[in-house]
Amino acid sequence: MTLKTSSFFRYARDRLRSNPISSTVLFGVSASGVRAAVSLITVPVLIGYLGVGGYGFWLIALSLMGMMSVVNQGMSSAIITAIGRLNIDEERDEESSLASTSMVLSFGLGILFALVALPLVTLIDWGNLFSVPEALSDQDVALFMAVLCCAVSGGFVSAVPKSVLNGLMKGYVVHNIDIISVLISAGLLYLFVWLDYPIHVLGAVFLFPPIIVGLVAASYFAYRNHVYVWKFQLFNQQYARNILSEGGKLTLNQLSFSLAAQTDLLLIGLISGASAGAVYGVAHRLYGLLLLFINILTSSLWPALCKADSEGRSRWVRSTYFITLSGSFLFMLIAVVFLTYFFDDIVVFWIGDVLTIDALLAYGMACWVLVTVIESTNAMLLKALNRTSLLAGLTFMMMLLNVPISVFLIFQIGAAGAIWGTVLSYFICLNLPYIFIYPTLFSGRFNVR
Repeated sequence: MTLKTSSFFRYARDRLRSNPISSTVLFGVSASGVRAAVSLITVPVLIGYLGVGGYGFWLIALSLMGMMSVVNQGMSSAIITAIGRLNIDEERDEESSLASTSMVLSFGLGILFALVALPLVTLIDWGNLFSVPEALSDQDVALFMAVLCCAVSGGFVSAVPKSVLNGLMKGYVVHNIDIISVLISAGLLYLFVWLDYPIHVLGAVFLFPPIIVGLVAASYFAYRNHVYVWKFQLFNQQYARNILSEGGKLTLNQLSFSLAAQTDLLLIGLISGASAGAVYGVAHRLYGLLLLFINILTSSLWPALCKADSEGRSRWVRSTYFITLSGSFLFMLIAVVFLTYFFDDIVVFWIGDVLTIDALLAYGMACWVLVTVIESTNAMLLKALNRTSLLAGLTFMMMLLNVPISVFLIFQIGAAGAIWGTVLSYFICLNLPYIFIYPTLFSGRFNVR
């Protein structure tokens, strides 16, 4: 490597470190672009290989996997918040103790989950439950569900070093790891489809590379930042209690959110079958691409807001929240109008004429994107201010409202009823209440600047 090249890389590294939020957003957008490209390419391949019903079952199973991951997601959120609020610039002993404690807890939870979930999935006749096509054998379906359980179990451990890096405002590193993982998964999926392997093998090569790559690479970069994730002698009981306490609240929040958001596909599969789940899943996948940006933005700002609030910079927290909310909503409004107008043409170009998606479903997806932008920004603020109990309560109320409304509407208008139930419950429970909640969030907080 020449001196000039070495100087360029040092300059690039220093620029990334000097503005971690912008760097995280930049690489997050790149990661989103890669995920979007992979999603757009793999959907027609999987529909062609598994059939419409088989692909519908693939989506329903991944939705169930998301529901099973709620404890992992709650723990990860607690770790990010705890690391972000430590407010330690030079000494890394506290971060290492917190990270190692989190790893011990996550390792134990992962093993416990595997011991409980694996026997249970073997007792359920998944094929009959979701009207899975006969092309997928009962053994393949059962093995596929077992693979999902193993992936959820491994995700507990893999998430810890990535959560630590996010808490340290090194999200740009995490996004680069994700890009590599997604490309490896997509490449292996294509290879094993070409080799004509069954669905459970496809699930393994698609789900396990992000877990392995994420664990190894994120642990290495945490070590480079002098945070020792695997130093178990630093286990701290107080940190363990705090993580379990906050993680429990955030798990309740995530559980409520997942039961409302992830059950859409599950309910459609139970009521209308796997083929209807494919129709819903394709529309959901297309509109969900728009939300990748807001997810990147809120996850990038979240640790910075935690640190700013712990330092008393409430004015900066407020202004950042309002700018993020208004800017993101305006951008998404323009995007959903464009996507909805050209929706039919895009779907035909993407996967051909194999599915018919009605306009009511597309309009519901457009409204879902807009209410989710508001919900995601509000959740970012509450987690940064450590108001997790309030967030969990609101999300729990949303879940209680969402499921019965969605079931009722699915029977009335088909698959579109699931998304309209979600839109109504989001708006009533996760959008409107902030008109009254926001004025109370900063009462008593000292403004440094």
